[in-house]
Amino acid sequence: MADVRVKSTGRPFYRIDGGVAALLMEMFPEAIEKIDAPTFNVQSKQQPNAPRWCVQKNPWSDKLEICMTVLNRSVRYPGIDCVNPNVEEAAKVFKSAGYEVPAGILQEFAAVLMPAIDPDTVLESRREAQNKQLAREDSERLAERKAMLPGKG
Repeated sequence: MADVRVKSTGRPFYRIDGGVAALLMEMFPEAIEKIDAPTFNVQSKQQPNAPRWCVQKNPWSDKLEICMTVLNRSVRYPGIDCVNPNVEEAAKVFKSAGYEVPAGILQEFAAVLMPAIDPDTVLESRREAQNKQLAREDSERLAERKAMLPGKG
């Protein structure tokens, strides 16, 4: 496979047959040039098997909980039999499962546990912040991809 560009238009053609590319460059040396294919090395900022953390309402009990999911395994705190949930106990539960709870999740859980703060308000503000972050990352990736397009610039 070879990558070539038409010199007059600057238009690249990627992964064409090597024999055809050699023939074209031999026949039209002033019009066709060989180029190196661009490398697309866009890496995710998050590791594929990294745990996902959230503070959410349990759909069955309506209690607030910290949920950590890795692949198809979930660990939740507090459990059904927990009477008085607290941040220290949550950190211990996840540590026993082999995971360190991010400080932001512990802070959010502590804020939700305070009776003066409406849990729905805290969760909604967290959700909005996550959506803004995801939108910002999406627009950055789109800009990177547009910058890599051949013939642009």
